Amino acid sequence: MHLVTPPSTGPLTQADAFRELVERMPLPAMIRRGARVVLANTALARVLGREPKDLEGGSLLNMLHAAERQHMHQHLVVSKPGETSTPRRALKWLRRNGLAANLEVEVIQDVIFEGAPAVLWVMRDMSEQRNVDARLQVAERLASVGTMAAGVAHEINNPLSFIINNVTFLQRELRQAAAQVQAAGVDTEEWEQALRESLEGATRVRDIVRDMKTFSRANETDVTACDVDQILDGAIKLGWNEIRHRAQLNKHCQNIPPVKGNPGRLGQVFLNLLVNAAQAIPDGAVDKNTIDVLVESTADDVTIEIFDTGVGMSPEQLGRIFDPFYTTKPVGVGTGLGLSICHGIVTDLGGTIDVQSSPGHGSVFRVTLPRASPPRAETPVPSVLVAPLRVGQAALSVLVVDDDELVARGIRRALGARENVQYASSASVATQRFNEGQQDFDLILCDLMMPEVSGEKFYRQVAERWPELAKRFVFITGGAFSEDARAFLSSTSCPWLEKPLDGEKIERVVQSARRRRQA
Repeated sequence: MHLVTPPSTGPLTQADAFRELVERMPLPAMIRRGARVVLANTALARVLGREPKDLEGGSLLNMLHAAERQHMHQHLVVSKPGETSTPRRALKWLRRNGLAANLEVEVIQDVIFEGAPAVLWVMRDMSEQRNVDARLQVAERLASVGTMAAGVAHEINNPLSFIINNVTFLQRELRQAAAQVQAAGVDTEEWEQALRESLEGATRVRDIVRDMKTFSRANETDVTACDVDQILDGAIKLGWNEIRHRAQLNKHCQNIPPVKGNPGRLGQVFLNLLVNAAQAIPDGAVDKNTIDVLVESTADDVTIEIFDTGVGMSPEQLGRIFDPFYTTKPVGVGTGLGLSICHGIVTDLGGTIDVQSSPGHGSVFRVTLPRASPPRAETPVPSVLVAPLRVGQAALSVLVVDDDELVARGIRRALGARENVQYASSASVATQRFNEGQQDFDLILCDLMMPEVSGEKFYRQVAERWPELAKRFVFITGGAFSEDARAFLSSTSCPWLEKPLDGEKIERVVQSARRRRQA
């Protein structure tokens, strides 16, 4: 930055007015004569953890970090009026607590103050700028990770859909054929157990993917009503591998009202605090250590406390724990950004975060968030009891539009022989059928994210040409991660389902379609 030259109207001579001007500056500023500080404003005193009166009259050299004093001594002592340069603009200053503050001298100007020549310094707190830069970097990283996580979730949910439906189909077929198979002397118990375990494994993967999708939205800023219990469960699952080798975890969270927040960002906060709690506990004594999660509410707030029996922190560490790039972890284990980012997220959401700790007695992090109104249901599909097809009741005609044929096969097996399920591999194939007169479908299950023509675009084309068919759409999505897709789902009157699709979800929309046809 270029140095500011004195104003053309001549040096400032109104001491009181100048004193008020410097005091009102939002940036740290001082007036010096040689190495003596004549005037220091509140912004500078705040950065250094002092009062202005403690700085004024003292030596500027004593305010600098030891590494700076020798380098600056000759310049500050020898400098004369008319000199508007300094050998270094970025200087390390000494805070009251002994820690360093990085201030960059941006403006150096000769002035007349209280009747004598002096030099005005205006500075910028580089620690603050570093924090902003760090948060921007993390935000960009989160955006990239979020996009990747949403894409991975989308790709996993397709095979999960047909795995779950096919295993369910095999379970049903095995039960129906059990009598004949057992009559042949074959024990089907092991087969049934293998299918149950396979279904349980697929369900676990489904839950992991659901949690990944929640965390993929950590770069979003939309504030809504959030279920703290559900977000904590997701964070615990994602951090479980770090936790289970170090401590036993206890969670106490009952009848907690929703909070104002963002699920992805809050999930990031809780995951970070849980992993930090685990990493504060040495390996090898799981039975002797605990991490306790306690959630309580008042009329206005919800408080989440995470206790650990780890090594604890010293007063000096506590004073810097939310500073960017500060970490108590070994080199290579942490960047020192996690808690700083958590502090920013919670503060942005209108909450608070603090910590209590002492060496050898563990730590407790406390997050307080404002309460919110109950969340609105995300999926407008009516919940109905599954009803078997009655004798004489006509089968529904169902069209599945999805670029993955195995998804359609899984749906067909889930419905069995009760319904007439057809498949179109793309929007163009489905449009061709409609053009050929095949428009008697009672239900159109359409994937939202398809190559070439998306589900949204296909729906709009159908609504323009065949309005009655458009009323029969139900969208299926493995992760609507684009902004346009999310906006469309929130505005459309059509129901939508999230993959992986299981028999219960499919039966709901089938029964709804059946009632619509009978109306």
